[in-house]
Amino acid sequence: MRITTVGRAAGGGRVTRAIAMDFVEAQIRSSVLDYGVATRGPVSLSKAFIRGSPNAARGNLLSTDTSTSNPVTLSGWTAEVGGEVFLSHPTGSVPGDGIIAGISDPIARAAHVHPNIPAPEFPTVDPAPYVSYLVGKETLITGSSGAAYLSNIRIKANANPTFTGGGTYEGVILIEAPNRVTFSGGATIRGVIVVSNPTEATATNLISFSGATTLLGPETLPDSFGALKTMKGSVVLAPNFTLDLSGGSSSFGGSVVAKTLTVTGGSGGNIAGTVILTGSSALSMTGGSTITISDVGGAQSIPSGMRFTQTYVPYPETYLEVAP
Repeated sequence: MRITTVGRAAGGGRVTRAIAMDFVEAQIRSSVLDYGVATRGPVSLSKAFIRGSPNAARGNLLSTDTSTSNPVTLSGWTAEVGGEVFLSHPTGSVPGDGIIAGISDPIARAAHVHPNIPAPEFPTVDPAPYVSYLVGKETLITGSSGAAYLSNIRIKANANPTFTGGGTYEGVILIEAPNRVTFSGGATIRGVIVVSNPTEATATNLISFSGATTLLGPETLPDSFGALKTMKGSVVLAPNFTLDLSGGSSSFGGSVVAKTLTVTGGSGGNIAGTVILTGSSALSMTGGSTITISDVGGAQSIPSGMRFTQTYVPYPETYLEVAP
C-alpha cells in the first residue's frame, strides 16, 4: 500500500510538496508461540510427560478450554508437566497426582498453575505458498507405497495411503482432505507436511507415525529444492487432522499445527518448536509417552505457513518526493 501526502504552505501560498512511502503487510506475532504446547482442548496425562529441554520453560503448557474447571489432569505420580501450566478458565486448577515444574506436592505446585489467562490468537494455515511451489514438480499419490524415496508428493483425497519400509520423503507432502495417511517403519522426512484444504472438516482425518520417524525442516533440504529451503519453522501444518504417534519416539525439526494429538505406547517426540492444537478434543498421552520441546533458533519469528492478524508497517527504503 502506497501513501502519498501533499503539504501546502500556510496562508494560502502556492508552494506545495508531496512525499510517498510504501507500507507493507506484517503479521502480529501471537504469544501462542511462546508455549511448548498450546491447545484449545483439555489435556490428560496418564503416566506421561511434557518437558522442556534444556530450558524447562519450553515445557510450558496452555489450555484455553473453559468447559471444565479442570482442563488439565495428571494421573499417576509419574505424570509430569516440566514447565508451568496456564489455563484460560477463570478458576482452573490441575487435579490428580503428578509433577508440575518439578514439584509433586499438590499445594506447593499450585503456585505454578496460572488460571484466567486470556486465550491468545491461534494461527490459521496458509497452504498457498506450498501449493504454488509444487506446480510442475509433484508426484501424485493415489494409494499405498513402499517406495524407498519420493519427493514433492500430492496425496489425493480419500487415497488413505500407508507408506511402508522406512522410506525417505523430501520436499512438500501435500495432503488433500479427507484422508488417513500413515508413515510406518521409521520414515525419514525432510521438508513439510501440509494440508491443501485446511478447513475441510471430516472427523476421521488422520496423520499417523507408526514407529520412530525423523521429520526435519525444509532448511535441511538440498539446494535443488530452491525456495522451499527458506520456508522455515514448520514441519506439520494440518489443523483439521488428528496427529497420532505410536510405536516409537519421533523427532520433529519445527513447529506442529494439528487438530489434536494422541501419543500412546511409550512413544513420543522431540519437537524443536511449538505444538499447537486447534481442536476441542483432548490431548491424550498415556503409558510412559513423552513430548520434549527444545529451544529453537529464531524463537521470535513466525513459522512459515502460519497466519496471524496483520497490520501495515512503513517501508522506509521506498520514501520518495513526488510531484504534488
